[in-house]
Amino acid sequence: MISLITLSKKIKPKYLFSKMVLSVFFIAMGCTVFAQQNVQIDFGKVVKKNVRKGAASANVCWLTDSDKKRPNDKQSFANAIKELGCGSLRFPYGHLADNYLWHTPPYDDTKNGLRPKVASKEEQPYNWKELVNDDGTFKSAMDFDEYMGLCQKLDIKPLVVVNVFSQKYKDGPTADELITAATEWVKYAKRKNYKVAYWQIGNEVDHHRKLLSQDAYVDFYQKITTAMKAADPSIKVGPGILEKSEYFDAIVSKYPNLIDFTSAHQYAWQFIKSCSNYEKWKANTEDYIPVVKEMQDAVSRSKKPDMDIVITETGLSPIGKGMGDINNTYKALWYFNMLMNELTMPNVAYSYFWGTHSPWTGLKDNDAHDVEVLLRVDDNSRKPIGEVVKLVNENLFGNMVKTTTNANFVRSYASINDKKNNCKVFLLNKSNEPQKLILNFNQLPKNIKSLKAKEFKGDSPESIIINTKDLKAISISGNSTEITLSPLSVTILQN
Repeated sequence: MISLITLSKKIKPKYLFSKMVLSVFFIAMGCTVFAQQNVQIDFGKVVKKNVRKGAASANVCWLTDSDKKRPNDKQSFANAIKELGCGSLRFPYGHLADNYLWHTPPYDDTKNGLRPKVASKEEQPYNWKELVNDDGTFKSAMDFDEYMGLCQKLDIKPLVVVNVFSQKYKDGPTADELITAATEWVKYAKRKNYKVAYWQIGNEVDHHRKLLSQDAYVDFYQKITTAMKAADPSIKVGPGILEKSEYFDAIVSKYPNLIDFTSAHQYAWQFIKSCSNYEKWKANTEDYIPVVKEMQDAVSRSKKPDMDIVITETGLSPIGKGMGDINNTYKALWYFNMLMNELTMPNVAYSYFWGTHSPWTGLKDNDAHDVEVLLRVDDNSRKPIGEVVKLVNENLFGNMVKTTTNANFVRSYASINDKKNNCKVFLLNKSNEPQKLILNFNQLPKNIKSLKAKEFKGDSPESIIINTKDLKAISISGNSTEITLSPLSVTILQN
C-alpha cells in the first residue's frame, strides 16, 4: 500500500485534498449506510446441551401467592404459573426465607395442617401487619403443602430455601433448632413423597457475612446438610450464594459429598451508570451476567464440573438512579437479553426471576417495585417481563448453538433438537429503528426452504403493552436469507 505521504509528493495538493476528503466520506458512508449487517447461525457448534424445560423460572412468595387462602376471581395463581411455563419454582422466597419456619413443633402433629410462622419477631416480615398475625403466624399464606401441590399439579421442580440466619436474630431459634427444623422438613417431604429437586441452604450467605462469616457458614453448612442427608440420602443440597464463588470453592473442596449444586444471583446493579436510560442501554454491548460467568468458571475447574448452577434470583431490580422502575418494553427486552445469556451458560439449569409478586408492597401493585414482578396482584395477569418468561419457555428447547453478529443493536441466539431436524432462532432488536440483516446458516437442518416467523414487540421503549403476532414466513436461498427486524422486538424463526 502506498502511503498518503508518498502520494503527496506525486499529486498536486488541491487534487490530493479532494481525494482525501472523498476517501474519508466513503469510509464514513461505508461504516454507517453501506455496512452489511450479518448474523451467523452455526447449528453444527453446540455451546450448551439439554436446555431444561421451563428454564425461565421464578421465586414464589408464601405471603402473597396462595390460591387456597387468597382466591382471585379473575385468574388463579396456578393458572398464571401454568401460562408462564416455569419448570421450577423457588419457595418460600429470598431474604425473607431466613425468618421463615415451615412448621411449629411438634413436627409430627399435622392432622390440622402445617403451622408456619416467623422465626423471630424482631425481623421482617413480622411487622407487616397486613400479612402477619401478632403471634407470628401468617394471614392467608401459602404453606409448604400448597406449594408442593402446585408443583405436582404442573410438573414443576421444587427448590426450597432452608433458614440459616435466624439463629443470629434476637429471640430467634438456636443453631441446633434450625438443624432440627430442616431435618424434620426433609423427613416430612419424604413421608409425603414430595420430590424436592433442590434444598438450598440459606439465601445470599455471602451478603450477610456480619451474621455468619464464610468459615462459620461452611461449618454450619456441613452440620445441617449432614443431618438432612441422614434423613434422606437421595436429596440434593447446595449453598445459597449471591456472588462470591469462594464460598462454593470452600465447600466443594472440603465437603465434596455434601454439595450437589451451586447458585448465584444476577442483578443489574453493576450497570446502573452504563445503562441509566434507554439510549444508553440501546448502545451498551455488555452481556449483563458477570456473576454467573464467575460461578460457571468456578464449577468448570472444580472437582465436580458437571453440577447444576441455579440462578436463584435474577432480574433488573433494583433500578432507580434514572432508569425508572416501570416494567416496560425496553426493560423486558433487557431481561430477555440477560436471561438468554444466562441460559446459554453450560451448567445453568434454571434461572429464577425475582419474583411472581412483591411482598414488600403488601397486596397492591406499586410502581416503586413494578420491575421486580412478573404478575399483577389484582388479576395475576402478566407484566412485560412476565411475557418474556412465557415467550422463552414456549420456544427454547434442545441444545443452544453458536451465533455471532456484527449488527450493533442485534443479539442472536439459536437452538436445535437432538435429531437435528427442528431449530429455532431468536433475534433481539434493541433499537427503536428497524434493522436489516443477512442471516447465514451453517448445517441448517436438511430440506428447510423457509422459516415461520413471529414477533414480540412494544411500540416504544416506555410502552407497557407487548404485542405478539405471526409474520410472513421467510424464504431461504442456499444457506442465507434477508430479514428486517421491527424496532424494539424479538423475532423468532422456526421450521
